[in-house]
Amino acid sequence: MTITNSTDGIYENADGLRWKYGRAESTKGTAGEYNALTSTHISEWEVDYADLVAAIDSTTVFVLDYDTILPAGATIERVEWRTDVVWTSGGAFTLDVGTIKKDTAGIYNTIDDQDGILVALAMSVMDTLGTVHWTVIGDSSPGVTTYAGTHLDVALPFDSVLCANWDGAAPTAGKGTLRIHWRQAFKAQ
Repeated sequence: MTITNSTDGIYENADGLRWKYGRAESTKGTAGEYNALTSTHISEWEVDYADLVAAIDSTTVFVLDYDTILPAGATIERVEWRTDVVWTSGGAFTLDVGTIKKDTAGIYNTIDDQDGILVALAMSVMDTLGTVHWTVIGDSSPGVTTYAGTHLDVALPFDSVLCANWDGAAPTAGKGTLRIHWRQAFKAQ
């Protein structure tokens, strides 16, 4: 499995420090975090079919955003998917969302689990505009664990950025919002 992302206007030096120049300096981000005014954090990523197909094939992951990080110790409580533009494909299509961990040099270049967040999110979840699907571990609602990856309800052992890839036929249209509700364990004093 290889890693790709849109790097126009971004230079990464030998130390792994990412420098933005030109238009990349002022480009609107595709991810961020809400202030939930509670101990739960809410981070959000935009997922666009054009980015996924730029990953060439289903053996390549696309980094959703290098600037929005789930820190070591974060425990994912809930994952939400909202369809903003209907997803289409020439055949059966599923979406995986996973994590890339930071190596000892501080560079995000090691795939930890390509489907650790969402496993094979079905096109039937993404083919109706405005559809919201949530995945929660330990919830009493039926079916909410259907697409749960191994990183839900477990503290992440390392800082991570999110990646996505597709399985089956390539998507031909679609855009969605991935929202993750997570909490950070308190450190003992």
